[in-house]
Amino acid sequence: MTTTTQVDRNRPPREVAFAMGNDNADCVIITDTSGGEGKVRPIGILTEKDLALFILDDVEATSAITVGELLNGELVTINESDSVNQAIALMSQHSIHRLPVTRSDGTLAGILTVDDLLHFLAQLTPRKSGCSLQQAV
Repeated sequence: MTTTTQVDRNRPPREVAFAMGNDNADCVIITDTSGGEGKVRPIGILTEKDLALFILDDVEATSAITVGELLNGELVTINESDSVNQAIALMSQHSIHRLPVTRSDGTLAGILTVDDLLHFLAQLTPRKSGCSLQQAV
């Protein structure tokens, strides 16, 4: 699991772009505290591609809206106590490369990436990692 940059839903896209650049991040988790209890909960994910497409589409709008308004659809997450197999199934089912991982209280624990899974799987099968793809499949 990888740590990731978190930004409040009310920040403007321009600020988020700078934060992503400063953190060398290819995505950020958009968060919200309006759910009560004062906890910061993930509500969306914004990738550098999403941000670039938005900025290219309407540069002037970047100061008029918030990143929360750029979100589309429901955020797919997984609980940190769920299995790796469940994570792989979710990522495959939703065709996503990044899966936010939440704690039991709904707060963000980190983000699971395809790279994280590949590293994990490579450690499980060290003997097979040197074989040809034809032998492995």
